[in-house]
Amino acid sequence: MIASARAGEVRARIFADADFKPDLKLFALAVVHLLESPPPQKVKEFRKESWAYRALRLAGHTGTTEELTRKLRWIVRDDVPKYRLPKEPERVCVGVMLRPAGAPCARRATHVSTRPNPLTGERDWIGACSNARHFQAYESARQESWTAWRANGEPAPKPNSGGVLLRHFERGIEPLYAWADREYTRGDVVTPPVMERDIAGVVSLADYRRAPEEAR
Repeated sequence: MIASARAGEVRARIFADADFKPDLKLFALAVVHLLESPPPQKVKEFRKESWAYRALRLAGHTGTTEELTRKLRWIVRDDVPKYRLPKEPERVCVGVMLRPAGAPCARRATHVSTRPNPLTGERDWIGACSNARHFQAYESARQESWTAWRANGEPAPKPNSGGVLLRHFERGIEPLYAWADREYTRGDVVTPPVMERDIAGVVSLADYRRAPEEAR
């Protein structure tokens, strides 16, 4: 159990945290309620379940443990700290026009893929329209990024999203993450964003080392 005053502080922080999605926020508030409430005198059958399932029931979900497993796993997995691709932006072609010279292509991209930052492993979107010259530029830029990424040891991107529950609860969350996502590594946290580097301008570690200090 935790004191009511302490529970009130945690609850206030949860309400103030804009990163909570609705289902996750209800789950977190239910966990706080469990932590501040003494166990009932009469123990119902579902009290034998783990705290996570009991919190899910308090959040308004019903069913057997087996029926709730999929819902619980979905809610928790969505908060696991990991790298997630940014949402695909409007499909813009990477090509440039001959007339007027150097103007960006205004046509919608019909070919879309991602390319890694060779230094961090983070991805961005790249696309090309049906123009053969623009498609060639798209393929060249994409292949250069992937080749440089492999040459630099295939760095894995750091987590950029999730971990909201970890901000508010000190124990029990990491095992829950590991249960929901087998790829989760305990200790993974979301790092503050760093200055973005132009992937197109960094195609190899050698290029990065040759770049002026202020451009790194």
